[in-house]
Amino acid sequence: MKHKRVFVAFLLIALLGTLTASAQVKKQEVVYARLSPSGDIQGLYIVNDFEADEAAQVEDFGRYAEVENLSSLEELPYGEEQVSFSMPKGRFRYQGNPDWIALPWQISLSYLLDGQPAQPEALSGAEGKLEMTLKVALNPAYKQYAANLALQMTMTLDGDKCLNIQSEKATIAAAGGTYTLAFVVLPGAETAFTITADVQDFSMADLQIAGVRMAMDADMYKQYAEGMLAGSPLQAAAGNMMDSFLNQPQKNPVSFADERNGEISALQFVMMMEAVPAKPMVKEVTQQVQAQDQNVLTRLLNLFTGK
Repeated sequence: MKHKRVFVAFLLIALLGTLTASAQVKKQEVVYARLSPSGDIQGLYIVNDFEADEAAQVEDFGRYAEVENLSSLEELPYGEEQVSFSMPKGRFRYQGNPDWIALPWQISLSYLLDGQPAQPEALSGAEGKLEMTLKVALNPAYKQYAANLALQMTMTLDGDKCLNIQSEKATIAAAGGTYTLAFVVLPGAETAFTITADVQDFSMADLQIAGVRMAMDADMYKQYAEGMLAGSPLQAAAGNMMDSFLNQPQKNPVSFADERNGEISALQFVMMMEAVPAKPMVKEVTQQVQAQDQNVLTRLLNLFTGK
């Protein structure tokens, strides 16, 4: 009987452990940043997204100037760099506006117009030979995040305002009168891209940048490498090298909001670099327009005077 009671006790402990383990809360972070046309960080906020398979009590760390509940109208308790809340089964989100500003990358965009340095605010309506240099460098204080994320960068140019568009490292696609230039920066890499165009009445839409975990089809790349070296002594070695490189298990990212949160399920960065706006249209009043306006006014007056 004693052995039976011990067995039942162990069974209950195992069941409780299983039930506790099943109550998981997964967290992902999306970091949003607004950059100036030159690349300076102008604003930063983090959306903290939690998913639970049953009701849970959550404590999350972050150095925020303010926090905002995105899932309900209830105020979030925040103090001593900690957010505490109860969430039901499903999803819960809150936004934190950090009291610090930093990114894993230092992204800059510089301009030359007819070979001379130009400030972006002076390029609205510009005409001439434009050269843009898009640079990506690592922020040493946060390079551990850049080491696991690839950058996808998209620049959109107006086909009527930009002719002879060239960029050696870009994938260029035309659609509906616009040209989209796509750039990819591998995890942990630093690089620079050059874009040239003959411009008239120049303006440019926002540059979109995403820092995302890179997913690759390991088998496809392995087959490609083996096919390139088919028949050579390096064929087998190439396959083994690709297996070793591409099939390495990826670790979960560490929280960007605060390392005290530990590992999270996903981390993503969404950045928007401000555009070069179109030149404001100024109405030119000519003698002909003045005469037409006067004629219209005269006719209206005549309607009331009977002349």
